Amino acid sequence: MKLKLKYTLYGAVSALIAVSLLFIVSCRRESYDEDELRSAAAELIEASYEINNIFFGSGLPTVGAGTASAEDSAVRYAELSDESPYRTEEEIRHAALLVYTPEYCESIFETVFSGASSVIGEDSAVLYARYIDYNGILTARILKEDEILQLDRTYDTSSIEIVRIRSNTAEITVPSFKNGVPSDDISLRLVMTDDGWRLDTPTY
Repeated sequence: MKLKLKYTLYGAVSALIAVSLLFIVSCRRESYDEDELRSAAAELIEASYEINNIFFGSGLPTVGAGTASAEDSAVRYAELSDESPYRTEEEIRHAALLVYTPEYCESIFETVFSGASSVIGEDSAVLYARYIDYNGILTARILKEDEILQLDRTYDTSSIEIVRIRSNTAEITVPSFKNGVPSDDISLRLVMTDDGWRLDTPTY
């Protein structure tokens, strides 16, 4: 009976310690300054406009109409112009990782820099890479008008509302505009990485 009571008390004490440690760690992880979070979120949202355009919009500026792809004569790539703020794949990756989480970036890097293909039954589809390095020169695919995503959503970053902060993540809502006209309040997720807060959801 004493042995059973001893193990029961030991288990209770262990459980109490575990809960206490979990509470302490949780408090530490969630003790972020809300003003700093709002400031970081505002900067990230503003910076995301450029990254969204590079990947999904009109892209980086190029020289001329480009050269046809070896795989498909209808697909054309052109060298980036001197006006481009980024001239290498590494520079583009670095810029994206200053705004978005590594997990979010990795989900699009493969498609943007290598392309993708899919097969459904007898049908197949190919998505050509947006940017390709040819002998050390980065080129961009010339998109058709209907391939360019309309990036017309902007945000009122002075009105960021923090919904919750949990562990190393934060949920916020931000009033948005479409073509300058007030639109929906958009929910965005941020993650505290080793390099600071990063967006984990797209803003377009």
